[in-house]
Amino acid sequence: MGVKVFVSAGEPSGDLLAGELLEQLRKEMPDAEFFGICGPRMRQAGCEELFGIEELSVMGFVEVLKHLSYIKRLEFSLLEEIERRKPDFAILVDYPGFHLRLGDALKLREIFVFQYVAPQLWAWGEKRTKTLKASTDEVLGIMPFEADFFRQRDV
Repeated sequence: MGVKVFVSAGEPSGDLLAGELLEQLRKEMPDAEFFGICGPRMRQAGCEELFGIEELSVMGFVEVLKHLSYIKRLEFSLLEEIERRKPDFAILVDYPGFHLRLGDALKLREIFVFQYVAPQLWAWGEKRTKTLKASTDEVLGIMPFEADFFRQRDV
């Protein structure tokens, strides 16, 4: 068996980007095992679904509060499965509200964390920069100016 990779997207746009990324990674790592929180595009690219992105699709403060206990149970089950499978690294795609917290948990388990599609820190403010730095090992932005932005902040 090759490299084991946990991949997570929380919404359709992240699913599309992750699906494209997985197709490219498959060419470089044909024996890799990809598993995680998937949408249809990621499944099509060969990612084994632990949970579907539909299970995380909650918008707005009130909706999040209504589903908070379910999301916490999902997160607990997900971390149990991650501990069992011991991935070599993780790729978290967009969806920062969930992924920054998940990144912290993965790093505690000594799993290297890539954040693909950087949170819009230039809009959020400097405090979130520290949060991103603490919860990821490598940020892979998609906007041309992001490389300089993160380099200047040592992220």
